[in-house]
Amino acid sequence: MTKVIAIKVLDDRNAVVKEYELDQPLDEETLRYMAWGSNLQLYPDTPASHFQIEKDNAYIIQGTLGDTRFRITFAPTAAQEMEERFQWQIE
Repeated sequence: MTKVIAIKVLDDRNAVVKEYELDQPLDEETLRYMAWGSNLQLYPDTPASHFQIEKDNAYIIQGTLGDTRFRITFAPTAAQEMEERFQWQIE
């Protein structure tokens, strides 16, 4: 089971932007689980296999498959509730 080991606030202008760090590299199974009910775009032809997950009016997740870190931009109107739901969903 994947665990979030650190959360770092990156930007707080118009949206809540945070970097999540996991205890293990992000694999495709965990990525698809994170994307459940959202729009997942995989870019496997890029050198680092980038991805983006977008949940309407809630958040956008961007990162690289196989990395332990990814970035989430939460919509200002749903930031607190979506942060709690997301962390519950991934762990």
